[in-house]
Amino acid sequence: MSARFYSPGIGAFTQLDSVMGGAQNPFAMNRFLYALANPTTFIDPDGHMACAGWNEDCQYQRKPEMRREAARAKKYHTTNRYTGRTRESDVERRSTRHRGQTNGQVAADRRARMNAAAADARETAVINSATSRRELPCAGGRLNCSYEQILGMDVSDRVEFVRDFQSEFDTGGWFNAFEGVIQASSDHGLGKDSWFSSVDARVLFNMQQGMVVYKGDKPRESTDGAKGFGRFYAALYSGDRDQGSDANLRVLHAAAEQLSVDQGQADARRLDRRPTVGESYALAVANTYRGLISIGLPLWDQRDYSAGYWGFGSAIATEQVYPRCGERLVC
Repeated sequence: MSARFYSPGIGAFTQLDSVMGGAQNPFAMNRFLYALANPTTFIDPDGHMACAGWNEDCQYQRKPEMRREAARAKKYHTTNRYTGRTRESDVERRSTRHRGQTNGQVAADRRARMNAAAADARETAVINSATSRRELPCAGGRLNCSYEQILGMDVSDRVEFVRDFQSEFDTGGWFNAFEGVIQASSDHGLGKDSWFSSVDARVLFNMQQGMVVYKGDKPRESTDGAKGFGRFYAALYSGDRDQGSDANLRVLHAAAEQLSVDQGQADARRLDRRPTVGESYALAVANTYRGLISIGLPLWDQRDYSAGYWGFGSAIATEQVYPRCGERLVC
């Protein structure tokens, strides 16, 4: 760790990374995280950039001379037109970790490992929910919950609420990321009395009431967020190729979620709940993510559970570095 000090007690760096992250990878925007909050897959030898957990790969990513040598090797990786034999360079023979795989295959392999870890966390949550299940005061599939009832639910109840809703109305998994975010909030110690809980409750309430709007019934509250989700459901079930395209559904979903989050922040102020630094950072990252989706950039899909789990969890991890500072990102 020659560039920054690393604290193993909190699992994060104690100084900002000199390299700014980008919205294409929300993990990188948390400049205190070690190895993109995924040390089982990545390492960060010099404190500037995470890479696959094999030192040869890290050296290759960092050293210009190794990149130039690899480029030369690729140039002279030729086939003899007389013998039909291919000549490999010493550089290519030394790199055997992903032999025979394209860059896309290597990236897919790493994504698969991350998704497997998130699936394990999800399976654990399902088991815990099943073993401690109790009768809920309302259910996602019955469209009968009030905001206050959802606000009073704990994590396992909210996850069950989302699953019940998706199963009843065959949403195609468009709220899987919601499940991931809720589970990550629990894993990072956010209870139902937290600022996040009040915002999340509003998003789930509008998710449900949007279905009421879509069905043409009178919702409990006629909010912009509920109307936004109503437009999303209308496109989802329309059967129209353009309206029901993944690109259009991502935009409508992000817009409805943003309206709901904005309303949820007002609910939190009414309840006199203030966000921690980690919650504020998570909000900033999520707002950026939704904003980029709204202009048509093909980022992570809302149907991806691991995107919600890892994206929210990595942002919340800043709380391990900074104390509670209200709505400010820097104390």
